[in-house]
Amino acid sequence: MPSLEDNVDEIIKNNLAKPAERKDFDTFSIVSFYSSDDKKHLKDFIKTPFYIPAYYTENKNKPFPVYSMEKEMLNNTGKNKNPFFDEATIQYSIAYDANERPIGRAASFIDFDYQRENKGIGEGDVGWIGFFESIDDDKKVAEWLLMKQESFLKENGAKQVLGPAQFNANGEIGLLVKGFENSPFFMEPYNASYYKKFFENRGYKVRELERSRFDPEKKTRKETKRKDRWFSFVIDSENLSLKDLKYIELAKRGFQRRNGTSHNASDKLKENGHRYSIREIDIDNFQEDANNILDLYNKVWGKGTHPEQRKLREGEIEKLVNDIKLVALPSYVIVAEKNSPNQNKDVVGTLVACLDINETINQYDSKFRKQVGELFDKGNDSKAYKLISKATRMPLRRDIGILKTHMNKINNTYQGDVKEKFALFPSLVKTLKWLPSSKRARELKNEVYKNARVLIMGLPKEHRKKLVAENMMIKFMDNLKKETPSVKKISGSEVAELNQDMFLMLQKLGQKSLEWNVYHKNI
Repeated sequence: MPSLEDNVDEIIKNNLAKPAERKDFDTFSIVSFYSSDDKKHLKDFIKTPFYIPAYYTENKNKPFPVYSMEKEMLNNTGKNKNPFFDEATIQYSIAYDANERPIGRAASFIDFDYQRENKGIGEGDVGWIGFFESIDDDKKVAEWLLMKQESFLKENGAKQVLGPAQFNANGEIGLLVKGFENSPFFMEPYNASYYKKFFENRGYKVRELERSRFDPEKKTRKETKRKDRWFSFVIDSENLSLKDLKYIELAKRGFQRRNGTSHNASDKLKENGHRYSIREIDIDNFQEDANNILDLYNKVWGKGTHPEQRKLREGEIEKLVNDIKLVALPSYVIVAEKNSPNQNKDVVGTLVACLDINETINQYDSKFRKQVGELFDKGNDSKAYKLISKATRMPLRRDIGILKTHMNKINNTYQGDVKEKFALFPSLVKTLKWLPSSKRARELKNEVYKNARVLIMGLPKEHRKKLVAENMMIKFMDNLKKETPSVKKISGSEVAELNQDMFLMLQKLGQKSLEWNVYHKNI
């Protein structure tokens, strides 16, 4: 058994060399594979959520994966490999029914960078579980999928498991346990309501975090542990209450006073104020600003009140910048700066938001989902599965339709004057305009976006409680009114309950929408 001290490259290489394995049971089979070069099984892995009946009946808000995006994320080989896998190893598992339909899936992975960063605080032996899906009819499917992942992690030296996650808190993290009636925004996990019992029946418990681990100053407090829970808060910018409006006005005035720019600031502050300033990203110097934002990201996240996150490597940073270009707008990337003694401006805070592409995915799939849901409700499962099989046979056709709809909606939504200057449409997306639109994309060509999601928001500890975060959010909300007036709802997520600075601010402005648990188990 390789230990966590073994050569990482050797562990990854040995796992990639493993052939696919199949284990047969009375009513289902489980296939595990280790390389994304296994294209047949990878395709089945990606389309598994389409075969979960709950997503057509009681839990209808699940956005089905965009095949090309999920394939890119799961690719662990070759020149187009997801840079996450430079320092990680993974096992993919799929459950098939007697008709060879995918009815469940899970992945287990070890992030060796996470282990190195957390070894000193007792988490150098952590493995992860993610991408979990399973039918409810046969409980053994979920049990064996989870068991299979635990075995892989244990064989590779892990002693404890965290999850579910894609692939840690830098992406999606947690199992949805409350808010199933609400739609998730982009990169917010959503799962069937019965998944909770599968994890808990296997002995998983909601992780408890030692406050002193993240903030030594809190060690003397009686409350030494906090549940590892994450939340989303939805702000309806068109229907803010009087209390919300008063809070916004007080935050604006307080920020001006602290910076010595308000009429009632003291003479000392007017002369020596903090001099924070807040602006949009500079599209003429996009790369420089992006580098500063990601440098700040690595300083702030991965420690303190941001559990399960880690520093991004260079390749991961480059990928994140490109991903942001796909869904962000210039007015959706906010930078906070502070004057330094040498009169330079240092980036000390950032807010990165994006249009909610989940809104487009669910909109695009709505007719298909309704037809399948009606068949399941009538007990005509055979016809329902035939329709699913037909719809998932050529996934790239659907991808193109969704991305073309996304492009049209951005053009219809954005009222700013720098659309072409900002890299809204990467080369991959630009080529789509030469491809014919599907009938569904043509039906949706005049739609606009109504939702946006805050992806990244944070400040180093020394700059918190100075109303900087509040005023970055206010600046973003003002930009919505000017440049994307159809966007009314904003989701701030995923926010760890431990991160009280962001948690309390979002709670004041919005309504709690979704709640996730991060589960833990010793193996």
